[in-house]
Amino acid sequence: MKTIQRMSLSVLCGMLFFQTEKAPAAVIDLFTEGPQSLILDTGESSGYLKENLALSQSALSKREVFISGRGQSSLGIDNVEGILAYSVGVGESSSGSFDLRYTAPETSPANLVRNGENSFRLRFEELHLSAPVNFSLFYYSTQWKGYVFLTLPDGRSSVELLIPFSDFGVPKTGDFSMIRDILLDFRSFAPGDSLKLTSFTTVPEQTSPAFCAAVAAFLLSRRRRA
Repeated sequence: MKTIQRMSLSVLCGMLFFQTEKAPAAVIDLFTEGPQSLILDTGESSGYLKENLALSQSALSKREVFISGRGQSSLGIDNVEGILAYSVGVGESSSGSFDLRYTAPETSPANLVRNGENSFRLRFEELHLSAPVNFSLFYYSTQWKGYVFLTLPDGRSSVELLIPFSDFGVPKTGDFSMIRDILLDFRSFAPGDSLKLTSFTTVPEQTSPAFCAAVAAFLLSRRRRA
């Protein structure tokens, strides 16, 4: 009997985890809409370029890409491969920064916690950075605004960053059910730096093992009493 109970507990836990892990996340950007391409070549002076694109597959409705800097830099979104690629020229005078801003319609703010989401997720591939690069993530809702400071590591790597909503200051969890704007602000890339960003989504909160075991034990106790 004890063996059957253990097996039932395992099955129930598996079912709970499966249901939680399959909960859909809110998509900010999978970079499958576009393409967009900005190429900056300013010589010894500084300059900037920006471009807007309406989105239909995002929780928000518009993406604005903005690049600035000195010398050569480029930002391209390949909507077939689903990749944002950014790079700075190798000239000694080259430097660069870029922003991604996502905006919801004025009358229809985005709900990023519809399925119990509690974090943002950013996935980077092929980071080639000569030094750590700082960036900021801002959100603006109908009631609140908040931001966090983040860092991409130097060297060559792929990185996945999870940014809990609770990191955005007071109020502790902000108001992620009424989002107006989200801004990613990347600063101070050096000559020869490059990166690829492949997704920007939210992450549904997953059931903890302790909670799973407690729920499964409760269900088994009810079955024994029946």
